[in-house]
Amino acid sequence: MTADVIQFTGRWADLVACVALIGCWLLYPHVLALVARRRITLNEAMVEIRQDWMVSMLQRENRITDAALVGHVLSSASFFASTTVLVIGALIGALANAQTIVATLGQFLLDHPPTVWLTQLKIVVILTIFIYGFFKFTWAIRQYNYMIALIGAAPPAPMPDATIAPLARIYAAHFSRAATDFNHGLRAYYFSLAGFAWLIDPLIVPPTLLMIVAILARRQTRSGVRDDVQAARVALR
Repeated sequence: MTADVIQFTGRWADLVACVALIGCWLLYPHVLALVARRRITLNEAMVEIRQDWMVSMLQRENRITDAALVGHVLSSASFFASTTVLVIGALIGALANAQTIVATLGQFLLDHPPTVWLTQLKIVVILTIFIYGFFKFTWAIRQYNYMIALIGAAPPAPMPDATIAPLARIYAAHFSRAATDFNHGLRAYYFSLAGFAWLIDPLIVPPTLLMIVAILARRQTRSGVRDDVQAARVALR
């Protein structure tokens, strides 16, 4: 194993790919938060849309539809959590059969054939990303369940405006935290693509990461969906 470690440290391309993948995955949410200070992102606009939703919900006598909508989002989070478990199981199987993967990749990567230790490391990095995503999905599920309980606990309408405004902010903040964790889980799927690219060749990891970050950033700042949500946010004010 010592020889494999020495070989890995000598392969600067793999080292750069590993650092770039982990760095982009961990730093992207923080960079997006900095961008939100200069330009309203899709996530930021949705925070206020959820607050408007909660205001309307608290003013309604019948809130069955609101609970059903939250339940629909909960079902989406449950689907991704279940799928992530299957992916984790597949990756654990791949980790146990790293020798076979190395033999297969070695037929194509003749100039720099992979080693078992390095291939296992790559799989572990991908596995870590998916495990993180699984925890985020399951935590989002719990928060959506709490959201349904909060809706059920809301006082019956009509309610005084002095009560609606602060309660709507609390409900919207809780709902947005659940949505944020759900988004973190989704990003695990995006950034894992760079991990799979690393299995093939470390040199294609940087352009893969650039493509992933560009797509995610554009959706948040310049997509048609963002413009629609922002327009609705302004119209509701």
